[in-house]
Amino acid sequence: MAVQRKTKTTAERGAPSPAALARAKFFFLCGDDEPAIEKFKSEIVSAHLSPDNRDTNYLEIGAESSPPRLSRVLGDLLAELSTTSFLPDVERVVVLYPVQDFYEAKRGSKSAAKGSEREKTTPSEVLANFIEQDLPRLSSVLIIIAPEDYERFKRVATSNPVVALAQRMGAFHQFREQGVQFAFFDALLARRADEALRLWREWLSRTGNSPKPYVALANQLRLLIQAKTATSGILEKRNVTRDRYIEEFLPKDAERNVFALRPEWRRDKYLRAAGNFSLVELLDAYERLEPLQKYAIPLASDPVVPDRALLAEIWIMEFCARATD
Repeated sequence: MAVQRKTKTTAERGAPSPAALARAKFFFLCGDDEPAIEKFKSEIVSAHLSPDNRDTNYLEIGAESSPPRLSRVLGDLLAELSTTSFLPDVERVVVLYPVQDFYEAKRGSKSAAKGSEREKTTPSEVLANFIEQDLPRLSSVLIIIAPEDYERFKRVATSNPVVALAQRMGAFHQFREQGVQFAFFDALLARRADEALRLWREWLSRTGNSPKPYVALANQLRLLIQAKTATSGILEKRNVTRDRYIEEFLPKDAERNVFALRPEWRRDKYLRAAGNFSLVELLDAYERLEPLQKYAIPLASDPVVPDRALLAEIWIMEFCARATD
């Protein structure tokens, strides 16, 4: 039986040197650490193009369809990569932003159900063949960006021809948040305030102005409330079985239903952590999250936007405090 090797992240392998970046012509950047992806993309561009040459030799391409499909932009992408710069000895750099083709298909989706109905030659196969056969002879560089979201099972598909080629060529660069997000929630659910605050600040330093951490607070708390409701005895008092609770009262979306989380250790984590809180504490904490959720993505029409980081730290300290403190 073949042994599946764990793919090392770019941080674990060590980032390529500027000279190595300048020699390579294909890069596939993925992972959930989007600031790190953007930083590495900038380093690649700098290794191939001086600031003076970027106006006409740097291009970003993204599919505007919903969901974004490679087939919608493949023609433009290949045309741009095949175009020679007007300036001698100057490369062209093309960035392809996320297309659905590079991700694993969700169970039950149309793309997952096609099976034998797949096209004879897919857009990914066409692009992979171009990268392998034609790109080495051209004066162009291709950077593919594919952010992942592991909590929502948005992962690149290693079976995709372009992803598989990137791994074979050493062009696959994965950037992960190094577990800061998960370590933060472990500390938060264990009510370890000092550790949770430290990890929260580290997480914010990585995500910049992204609303992701603030939105994640509410998502995680909803799962914890579901777990507490199922284990607190309140269902029994109301003559509601756990099966009925799961079937009739919880969301069908697997990522918003604590009992549908996979792998199962994710579900078990919330069921264990629920014992650290009363249901009243969790409901009060959820209500206090309202200002953070309101300003997670500030609007131009907001007359005043409070300090989100400060609000979050106050919320974390109150959440971790015990009634006897």
